[in-house]
Amino acid sequence: MSGLALMLLSCARGPIVEPDISAECYHRPQSLDAVCYVITDSDIAPYVDVVTFLKVDGYLKFKSAEQYVIARPGGVTYSDGGKYLAESFTEEGHPHFIFYDADVYFASLTPESSGFLEDYYLQAIESFSDAGVFTYSIDSQACDANRTGQQPCRRSFQIKAER
Repeated sequence: MSGLALMLLSCARGPIVEPDISAECYHRPQSLDAVCYVITDSDIAPYVDVVTFLKVDGYLKFKSAEQYVIARPGGVTYSDGGKYLAESFTEEGHPHFIFYDADVYFASLTPESSGFLEDYYLQAIESFSDAGVFTYSIDSQACDANRTGQQPCRRSFQIKAER
């Protein structure tokens, strides 16, 4: 039985087994709001089960539950002032990001995304501005062979503007 199923059964029928779970929460800048994940191993490797909660106005709000997930949640990165958020997932160690307007994300269980980025060579996030510019460094092997100088290779992604 998977960790998620066991946790839900424990809640529904009383304590069968005390599951060893802890949530990873990512707090929005200058706010009490947060995105929280509970990740447990599925009964079939290499999959995991993921339960997502939101902390909004001091309360936990259930967002979703998924079984047999191959793309593990990698966390949440907020723009400098918290206007946008980037939810990251990793599959075989390579990240991809789904971008959202943070107000919309916390207000809706099914928010519309503002963009998607998948770059095999992404190494580190350099900056994420409230103007929606997401800048990151890439693996040096992916840089232009004719590049000179010692500055890290960078790429930028502009998320979709508000409607």
